[in-house]
Amino acid sequence: MAVLTSEFKAYSLALVVALAAGCNSSGGGGDDGEDGNDGGNGSDGGGSSSVGGDTLPKLNGLTGVPDNDNWLYFTSDADGNSGLFAYNPQLPDDGAVLVDGDAYLEGAIYLFRPIAQASITGNDLTDYRAQHLFYRSQKERTITGSDVTYMVPDAFQRVEATQSVTPPAPQQVSSEADNSNLNSTRLYFQYDLDQPANTAVAYLGGTTGWQQLRIGDSVSQAPLAFSNDHNPVVPLGDGNPNGWLVIDESNNNRLAQVDLNLASEGAVLDAQGNPVENVRFVDMFSHLGRDQQLLVLTFEDLDTSDEEVPPSELWLYSAGNPGTIKPLLNDQGEKLTFLQNLLGTGAMLPTADQLAIRDQTLYFAFHERSEFSILGAFNPMLYRVDSNGWSLEIDYASRNPDSVAQTLASPFLIDGGNELIWLIDDTLTSVDLSDYSESALYEGSIETPVVDSVNGWFFYNDTRNIDTAVAARVDGSEQIRLEQAQWIGASGTGEGNVAIRLARANISEVFLLKDDSTLAAVSAGSPDQGLVELGRLDPAPETVRVFGIRSGPHQLLRVGYEDDSYEVVYVNTEEADSLKHLMAAPSSQANAAAWTRPVYGR
Repeated sequence: MAVLTSEFKAYSLALVVALAAGCNSSGGGGDDGEDGNDGGNGSDGGGSSSVGGDTLPKLNGLTGVPDNDNWLYFTSDADGNSGLFAYNPQLPDDGAVLVDGDAYLEGAIYLFRPIAQASITGNDLTDYRAQHLFYRSQKERTITGSDVTYMVPDAFQRVEATQSVTPPAPQQVSSEADNSNLNSTRLYFQYDLDQPANTAVAYLGGTTGWQQLRIGDSVSQAPLAFSNDHNPVVPLGDGNPNGWLVIDESNNNRLAQVDLNLASEGAVLDAQGNPVENVRFVDMFSHLGRDQQLLVLTFEDLDTSDEEVPPSELWLYSAGNPGTIKPLLNDQGEKLTFLQNLLGTGAMLPTADQLAIRDQTLYFAFHERSEFSILGAFNPMLYRVDSNGWSLEIDYASRNPDSVAQTLASPFLIDGGNELIWLIDDTLTSVDLSDYSESALYEGSIETPVVDSVNGWFFYNDTRNIDTAVAARVDGSEQIRLEQAQWIGASGTGEGNVAIRLARANISEVFLLKDDSTLAAVSAGSPDQGLVELGRLDPAPETVRVFGIRSGPHQLLRVGYEDDSYEVVYVNTEEADSLKHLMAAPSSQANAAAWTRPVYGR
């Protein structure tokens, strides 16, 4: 049985939190780091490059960018001018407009969710773009017996994202008007990519138990109520909604299925025709295709003298009314198991950056902490999963007994076509999928906010000596090293694989921040053709972040400054010097980092 070690459990949560910030932002200057070679497999970095750093031709704009002129949304908590704002890229000189000054920005959950439409062919998505934006409004509440007031979340709202001359106006979604207890672990979306207004949301808020609404519901439509003994845990289908997987508390915590009218379709059965019972948690891992979902089940410990939560197990759900489910095993008949997270609310799973999927086969990377080391040594592991079972394809410590892989870098995976690019011990390593042999490509102090390859190119930042943005070939034949610069994110093509719901969308352009505070972009498939300079930030920023992967040339970015103030800016990759400041001044409120930001992607 494969069990990630208990030592790994506590350490990895802190590691993931730290890396999540580091992999999504870039400093305007930065530490030159320790002395070392310029990176790569040898003195020339494993491919052709110039000693003093490469340069690229300056372009007037990038071409071949997917079209998407829908409204762009961002939130701001600037004093006296806070709320939800929209910007029309077709009227760039009009500036941003306040859409809802009563949008709820506080609390533990940032609920501004684009609701998209896309075309689906097999397991492929095309023309993925937002049609609506779903969020919460707020209202004022007074403490009983006092004059003290405070803001609480109120009704659900939607605004349209599709292009129009008239600024969007909020519309209340359903008659629900008390979601003050809502939190991110009690909120599930079931997307309908054909008819976005039919997207269903299951939530636990207020005092009424589990409810379901549709994005297109009017203010007069009441939410549907789940049965009191049904706790929804997983939306079934991705882009083709098929109801909910629930834990049926009245029947020994068995897995059951309900349709989108919340009518019971019965117990989900295993391969032997038996219901699966004593289920404590269910985590959604990934889709293998439109009709198969990888789930991770955590069962109740039936030994009442043992308070340890059993390891969670990988299972495969196959669609039906109800569907069927089975544990996935390796060639030795062993289950693939995962440790619980520190909160004890589910399994500790790979992030989307650590997944790659092809032909209904999933690959994922984990760094397992070595038991013999207290210094943070990790053993990189590469797993393969399909509908027939799982296998451990690379156990790095066993394959390389004289090497101790020690790294604080996230073990991201990049699909390079015939190979996977995998970060091991500060070395970008190519894994040949025909025989799982490894070859070192590039070295350095490496991270990336862009986990995709296009036309044989992929992108990473090397900060070992000088902050350097590197565009490299997946076969190791060539690299472009742009010194005193870092990649900060990407825009997308609107295409992707339904299996991971565009968490790993196909990229179109990649954004660059130079140490002189210039923002720029290159084509993801032909970075060697040149870059477009989008504008220079003044004063110099501390961080610039791209939120998500939105298709099209029109993009919003968040800029952070040394005084802990933040603003949102606009750029158009089809036009040089297109940078526009959308706020009168950066926000310096206490929650500026959390609430002044573009709405995530799309």
